[in-house]
Amino acid sequence: MIAEALEWLATPASSLARQSGLLAGQIAIRHRAARCRRLWQPHLQATRAYITAQVAAISPRPQQVIVLGSGHLNDVDLQALLDHADHVVLVDIVHPLEVRWKAFRAGGRIELIEADISGSLASALAGGRAIHPVDEPLKQRILSADCVVSVNILSQLPIGAHDLWTRSGCSETEIDQLSRTIIKGHLDLLVQARHAILITDQVARLRGPDESGATITGSWQDLLFGFPLVQGEEEWIWTIASATERGDGYEEERKVVAIRLATRLGTPKSA
Repeated sequence: MIAEALEWLATPASSLARQSGLLAGQIAIRHRAARCRRLWQPHLQATRAYITAQVAAISPRPQQVIVLGSGHLNDVDLQALLDHADHVVLVDIVHPLEVRWKAFRAGGRIELIEADISGSLASALAGGRAIHPVDEPLKQRILSADCVVSVNILSQLPIGAHDLWTRSGCSETEIDQLSRTIIKGHLDLLVQARHAILITDQVARLRGPDESGATITGSWQDLLFGFPLVQGEEEWIWTIASATERGDGYEEERKVVAIRLATRLGTPKSA
């Protein structure tokens, strides 16, 4: 806890990232990733491999690749992107110290942009319900880039505002509707890009022992608030938390899909 507190103080971050709790959440992810290294490794390797292969296949060589939700770069092979593209833009609400160091050493080939990709946090912090599109300069960067990658953030985009809306007394039905709006806005942006890669978890389930000790597997629960995606080029199961990590005797699995986007999205279920 002391280490996390010191990291919270030392990491450059906006007041929005600090007040919304996303800075603390990103620091917690670093430590969780270390604890769950063995469980997460197949998922991280599959994510890195898919992104690298898709970027490498773009012809001519991409001048600019944008990564939305770059975080700690656990699931992105940054060197591979630099091998296959001239310039890499990392977009997140916070850029950890180690990522800032990598950008500093890259001789201008890595650019860092701080942004609330969900467009909801400032309003939610003020007690509002407004959801704004990404600002126009970032939108134009995304639309003009040779490739845009949304990496393991789609299901996470509503979470920061979701918690704030819950504490402000917003109803579950309204929160679900707002969350769908956030997800739809992100997908609508991606399908306008020249090349877009989406990697996201879609559903989650628990697995563990029943009263007799036999292993039972729960049903899949939707993580995307009613936005079914078509089958991806690649899919895999991510064991995101062991029974020990969760502390309740059950491990959590998520189904992840990797898709090259054009107009391949499903339509949302009715509210």
